[in-house]
Amino acid sequence: MDQRARGFTLIEMMIVLALMAIILGLGIPSFSNLMEKIAVESEAKMIVEGLRTARLTAIEEKQNIVVCASDNGTSCVNAWDSGFIVYRDSDNSGTLNGTEEVLFSHRFKDSVLVKTGSGQNQSFFFNNNGWSPGSADSLLICAEASTNRNAYAVIINRAGRLRILDSSQDWDNRSC
Repeated sequence: MDQRARGFTLIEMMIVLALMAIILGLGIPSFSNLMEKIAVESEAKMIVEGLRTARLTAIEEKQNIVVCASDNGTSCVNAWDSGFIVYRDSDNSGTLNGTEEVLFSHRFKDSVLVKTGSGQNQSFFFNNNGWSPGSADSLLICAEASTNRNAYAVIINRAGRLRILDSSQDWDNRSC
């Protein structure tokens, strides 16, 4: 009896490779979109967590707590593109000095853009009642590609309440 080893023919191998290429071609764009969405959503949740921490700390400790843009985790800057810090404003000056304690700091991923909705409010503060006096504003969190496809808006009202919207909801003419 002649038992010959059977394997794949060249045509069978080419068909399998063609099918794998088609499946990967369809799956990779969806996967990169998912990864972008996860990165933007996690940064939006970090901002919300920082703002909630600031509000609760202000209520518990009965003093002003400030959330401001920061590029180094120790001082405030004028752009939200790098990160943010939360600190106790013990002298109620609205500026971070050497004696005030930084409670929380976070640096954004490079693939995410963050900016204020109005372009003006570079810091938010919460008073001892948990209110955020001054103008209500929002922070826009977008993918580096600056599309609204995977974007979030964190909205802070004067009463200190926070809400988060994704780009599938009503954006009120906001754009990244």
